Amino acid sequence: MRLEFLRRLERDLSLTSGQRERIDAIMKESQERVKKLMEPVNPKIREEVQRTREEFREVLTPEQRVRFDELLKKQQKQQQRSRDQRQPPPPSDQPSEDGPPE
Repeated sequence: MRLEFLRRLERDLSLTSGQRERIDAIMKESQERVKKLMEPVNPKIREEVQRTREEFREVLTPEQRVRFDELLKKQQKQQQRSRDQRQPPPPSDQPSEDGPPE
């Protein structure tokens, strides 16, 4: 998400390379601060989300619960893909320009 936002700023505001680098650094630093702020409350947020889901399930019919669970799994997969796209790939032992090892 950070990279998408940065690309949009770069395009829409015609950022110089120096501006882009500095804004990227500012965003990274902010993400780290937010991550630290969220650490103590994340478990409570997860508990509340789980509690709410269980309350939803109590209102649903058995058939609706099955579909609800399927929808939740689909949502979780989409969120995981989104997180994976935000993560840079792990460093490779081989230089990428040389192609695959023989």
